[in-house]
Amino acid sequence: MDELIIKYPLYNLINRKNYIVCDFLADVPDIPPDEFIENVKNLMLRPINIVINCYRLNNLSDKWMSIFSVLHYQLLDIGSKLIFVSPTENLQKVFERAEFKFVKAMPSLLATIEEIEKEGEEIKLNFLKAFIYATIRTLFIQSNTPSFRKKVFLKKATETSFSRDCSGFMTVFGENFFYTVTISFERETIKNVISSIFNKDVQESDTSIIEGINEVMNIIMGQTKYVLVKKGKMTDSVPIVNTTSPRSQLVKNYPESDINYDGKPYKLFGRGNTVVVPCSSTKGDFFIEVWVPREFIDKVMKSIVH
Repeated sequence: MDELIIKYPLYNLINRKNYIVCDFLADVPDIPPDEFIENVKNLMLRPINIVINCYRLNNLSDKWMSIFSVLHYQLLDIGSKLIFVSPTENLQKVFERAEFKFVKAMPSLLATIEEIEKEGEEIKLNFLKAFIYATIRTLFIQSNTPSFRKKVFLKKATETSFSRDCSGFMTVFGENFFYTVTISFERETIKNVISSIFNKDVQESDTSIIEGINEVMNIIMGQTKYVLVKKGKMTDSVPIVNTTSPRSQLVKNYPESDINYDGKPYKLFGRGNTVVVPCSSTKGDFFIEVWVPREFIDKVMKSIVH
């Protein structure tokens, strides 16, 4: 028997055997209600499939889609699915946009149930993928900042600066290769994120912003480690945050450092490639950048692209 969990004028949440249905009762406003965002945060903590019944919806704004994007990646993180049922013609056009390619739509509830019950290939979650998911989850839950990934791209070899002014980076030593992960923010974006997470004003000084980025990255690290340990997929060593820039005028050049890996010397941010995962959020864009020695680039690309 179905159990009605939550009933609102705009939608119902219905608990079924191995999935939850979000049944929209009418077209939605441009801005998602606060109570819907809180419900999504609660759903993200449950390892269960989510079905969005959207046959009454003509449109979903970018604000709605950014929230569904966060939900999708967190469900993927725990081996569950987000599926949209019976999308209208207008809604299908929204789903076709490049940044919303994550959408899985089914024509009927019966087809959806078959999809949920289908035994899929187990997701192999490595540190890098878990870190990306944890970043999106942390910003959403801790600072009410929905964000979603955009198309991954490679930087030119001649591009030797971070994508934005305020950046923190860490080096990860895996079983078969090593890489360096950087998160880059505009100064104003990271100030707003830090203020939301810690409920305090951030000073303009570089020191305050460095400390704030370190704290944010450590929260993300905790989330990443939790998921990997829980899934028994701790294949890469979990690093600590190495350092953060800004310096005086805030970032521009990569730091120089020598690394010895598998008996070979490497210069950090030297001969290699940088893979960029651009992300949009309600507080501004940010970039997850992965520098890797050239001989390991294919392995890193497979780790990032679904």
